[in-house]
Amino acid sequence: MSTLKEEIDAILLDGTMSRQEKLSRLTKIVTSQEAHALLGPEQEGTIVLKKKPHTHDGGMRILNLSIDYVYFNEIIQGIKKEEYRDLNDYYRRRCTYEENGKRYLIPYDTICFYSGSDEWRQSVTVALTDIVCEGGFLNFHLGEILRKSNG
Repeated sequence: MSTLKEEIDAILLDGTMSRQEKLSRLTKIVTSQEAHALLGPEQEGTIVLKKKPHTHDGGMRILNLSIDYVYFNEIIQGIKKEEYRDLNDYYRRRCTYEENGKRYLIPYDTICFYSGSDEWRQSVTVALTDIVCEGGFLNFHLGEILRKSNG
């Protein structure tokens, strides 16, 4: 039987696994933040860069995200000013795109947060002041509340 440290070391030293595979295996035994810390920063080729916004219709780009009710309330009360998400495959597809061999953040203007069930759902649309990709996490900096609605 191996210790936790030996198990972590085996994953980190395995040259056959991709960073994503290592992350997936590590998050089964430690928290996501600990797994990212153990892996260290992503290599230069995978860093997500910012790019100036472009829209085809001149409208705002809105990112829709579900969120637990406790954090939803903190956003409405003005307490929560940042939202973090793992830059896993799902968010890499939703929040980035590739152009000319480089990966860019999609320049969303707002986030619409949803909380609740189908029978009773609330939403709040918040301006984004910045989006930062660092250490395998997306950090959304929240600005003013633009719209609230009760389901």
